[in-house]
Amino acid sequence: MTDIAITNIYTDKDFATISARLRLLMQSVKPDWDITNDAGFGNILMDLMSVAIDIANKYNDSNYQEITSTTARFLQTLLNKAYDLDYQMPLQQAALTILTGSLTAIANSIVLPSGTNFSTSGSDPIGFQTISQQIISAGTTSVSIIVENSENKTQTITPTSETYWFK
Repeated sequence: MTDIAITNIYTDKDFATISARLRLLMQSVKPDWDITNDAGFGNILMDLMSVAIDIANKYNDSNYQEITSTTARFLQTLLNKAYDLDYQMPLQQAALTILTGSLTAIANSIVLPSGTNFSTSGSDPIGFQTISQQIISAGTTSVSIIVENSENKTQTITPTSETYWFK
């Protein structure tokens, strides 16, 4: 009876190497088996087993990568891990910026109420709004106003306590 060569290489997970290992195993268990007859029923079963093991290895590798946060590729996996650790995600906040501009000297004061809208120029303008009432004094030639991004975005994420697995 032929002994199978013991190997410590566990990276042979593709179809060709799995099939070769199964054929070596078959020769060690049943030496009179004709492993060269590809049309033989036993050889077809070995090839089917090689395909099944190859597919299972692919999914096992993919699922294993989702176990640790350093190799996880899906946001849902990280959110689920945060949920397991009882981590509270910070809420979204509008982006604040300072709008600066220059004016010709004005004779009267101007009052900009809270919520006054401004936007950038260009093909894809970004909208901003004042967060409090602003007063521009008479004679002012430059102004700085604190504004926030005024486009509201809503995103709902429902974490669960399960890791994202391929289905």
